[in-house]
Amino acid sequence: LAIVAAKLGAASVAATDIDDWCIDNAQENFELNHILPEFIKKGTINTLQLTGRYEVILANINTHVLLDEIPTYTRLMTDKGYLLLIGFYEIDLKKILGQANMYGLQQIRHTTRKNWVALLLQKT
Repeated sequence: LAIVAAKLGAASVAATDIDDWCIDNAQENFELNHILPEFIKKGTINTLQLTGRYEVILANINTHVLLDEIPTYTRLMTDKGYLLLIGFYEIDLKKILGQANMYGLQQIRHTTRKNWVALLLQKT
């Protein structure tokens, strides 16, 4: 996701994952695409103790993790920042939106394909 963001014009990108292979693979793919990320860190967003503020956060994780991490995403977002969530089932959309609304995130739009959802939220 960070590589796509960079290719689409993001001024800077950073990446996190919980899996060693994914971290190694991300580093290799950043290099292959001539992209220098701000960082690549291993760990959950809740444990990394990030202090930056981000205009856009992209997360491709399952429903239970998204529900747990929405408060942290919100803390890391700039005012009027965007959060793109993917990787969860359509049946869980209502739960995700409920949690998002509790933390001041408003749905901009969503799309569904084969029961998978991509959801764009904005911090209000």
